[in-house]
Amino acid sequence: VFRLTATDDEAETGFDEVTVTVLPEPLPPVVDAGTDQEITLPTNSVVLTGTASDPDGGAIAIYAWTQESGPAAATLSGADTAILTASDLVEGVYVFRLTATDDESDTGFDEVTVTVLPEPLPPVVDAGADQEITLPTSSVVLTGTASDRDGGAIAAFAWTQESGPAAATLSGAD
Repeated sequence: VFRLTATDDEAETGFDEVTVTVLPEPLPPVVDAGTDQEITLPTNSVVLTGTASDPDGGAIAIYAWTQESGPAAATLSGADTAILTASDLVEGVYVFRLTATDDESDTGFDEVTVTVLPEPLPPVVDAGADQEITLPTSSVVLTGTASDRDGGAIAAFAWTQESGPAAATLSGAD
């Protein structure tokens, strides 16, 4: 409270008071864009679920998702809601930002990273050369090879009969 006092030339005084209220600095919304995600092509879209709250007790008036970085422009659906679908993603790392604005025009934001991994490469398989046998010989040894183009190891082999006039007995099919 501040008082202004005035004294005239006859020593008479008058005053008035003014009150100044100091409010705390407004608190921006608390925003959580969700957890970082990792997807593997051919999956090329992701759903991001964000949340926001106003610590001042107000309401969130505006949600706005934006793509901050990435190897290509993503297609954004629901960019003005708490839940975003980002699609048409290609291999690489994307950063998406959720900005929330409260009913007092205060803003806060958080970012989430989406990593898009390349499509796994199938193993290179060679069942061996075609073979011909003549009855009464009724068995053949087939030797195949396989390698993992992603640099890993081959975990399993499985021979199956795909066609023929009769069912063959397979030994060592795995």
